[in-house]
Formats: sequence, C-alpha cells, structure tokens
Amino acid sequence: MKYLSILFLFISISANAVVPIYVSGEKFQYNESDFDPIIERGHVIGYEANIPVHVDLEDPFFGYPELVFDIKSEVKGSIGAAPMFAEMSAVCSGDASSVDIGRDADIIIKRAGSVRNARFSIYNRLRTNGVCKSLNVKIEKIHSSVADTEAYIDNFNFDLIVYFGY
Repeated sequence: MKYLSILFLFISISANAVVPIYVSGEKFQYNESDFDPIIERGHVIGYEANIPVHVDLEDPFFGYPELVFDIKSEVKGSIGAAPMFAEMSAVCSGDASSVDIGRDADIIIKRAGSVRNARFSIYNRLRTNGVCKSLNVKIEKIHSSVADTEAYIDNFNFDLIVYFGY
C-alpha cells in the first residue's frame, strides 16, 4: 500500500516528454519519436533516451527491492551491400553513480532479397540500491557500420517492463 501511494504521488507530479517508468510490471512502449538522435560527423548513428524511473526506494523492513528489467526492441533499417551491426544498451543512473543493466547486439542483413530486422532483448534482475532514478537507453550502429553511409536506422519499437523481484 505504501508503494501504491508513492506511485500516485509521482504520477500526479510528473511532466516529462517521455512517459516515466513506474516499477509496477506495466509494459511501456516507445518508438524513435521518444528518443533523441545520436549524431557523429554529421550523420545519425543511433538514438538515445533518458527515461525517468520512479519508486526505486528503500523500504524500512525489506531494504531496497530487487528490480527486474525486461527490455525488448526491434530495429528496421536500410542497408547497402554490407550488413549493419547494431546494439541496444541500458544503464540506470542516479545522483553520483550508475548501474549497467545490460546490452545486446544484432545485425540487419539482406537475405533472399529482403532485409532482416535486428532484434534485441535484455533481461536482468538486480538491486540498484536506489541508484536507478533514470534509465539511459541507446540503440545505435556499432563497429564498421558507424562509418557506412548506406546503413540507416529507419525506425524501431521499444518495449520495457520493470517490476519488483523480491
């Protein structure tokens, strides 16, 4: 009940462009319009979002909760002759420290005349000890694909569930 009242408090005072995460097991869905482009040498090489996280609070009896992160994304891209290497990463950050949630890599490749999308999945259970105030998520080209001007991230969807694991 204590967490429920804190949840309603944060819902009423939050005014961010990106929908904040409430640790409740609810599925949050985002797309490229919720992310900011990462630009390198005049080219977009990826996208990044800082999503506020609420309710990573210490309970006087149980201490800090174990948080379960279930993150999935699918990236559609345009490529030339070479495949595009891409990566999704997630990091929780707070006042003065950060906790790596995870990363996953995949490739976008042409196969039998069609382009195969990249799919990412991060699943992690951990205690962040109150550090997780913001979840920084990046979806970007990596390795040789960064310099490949024929490789583009056209669009993507991003699903996120964070819940208590006690």
